[in-house]
Amino acid sequence: MTQNPAPREELPLVLEARGLTRRFGGVLALDHLDLDVARGDIVGLIGPNGSGKTTFFNVITGIYSADSGRVSFDGVEITRATPQAIYHTGVARTFQRSRLSLPLSIFDNIMIGNHKCLHQGLWFNLVRRQAFKAEFEQSFAEAQALVEVFDPPLARRMLEPVAGLPMIDRRRIEICRALISRPPAAAAGRALRRHDA
Repeated sequence: MTQNPAPREELPLVLEARGLTRRFGGVLALDHLDLDVARGDIVGLIGPNGSGKTTFFNVITGIYSADSGRVSFDGVEITRATPQAIYHTGVARTFQRSRLSLPLSIFDNIMIGNHKCLHQGLWFNLVRRQAFKAEFEQSFAEAQALVEVFDPPLARRMLEPVAGLPMIDRRRIEICRALISRPPAAAAGRALRRHDA
């Protein structure tokens, strides 16, 4: 995938990729990719199967390392960072295939994405029951509000296991799990730009 979008100067950049290259043996999946995403943008990355879209997301989230080039998010270089470190900068993602824990409830699956926002450890939760209860209630309300955006009836089933949900609802839960981590660029965008792969 090769793309050189026009430079954006009117808005601060939240994601900046420069010269990203990734090879798999003799296959060149990313070929010096440049991409700017300004704060507030909603960007669609489109292209045929095998054009490098998933590879790009895997590189910027640390699942794959780039052979060359650099990535910065919100002014922080994340090119060689681990997936956990990248998550803590504010990058959240979903996957093509469902990555939910099917025996767990809707609420539990969403809260997996919220662990960086929870401030109390196990010992504190055992000793400070009132504080734990308050944090739990706040987290439950936040998770329920996210599900409510996609499907109000589903928001009333937060304690049901996700195993019984259809695939469309599982996808909604995965999106809620990404959003509950409060990525800074999750707000609705002011512009829609299309980058063809």
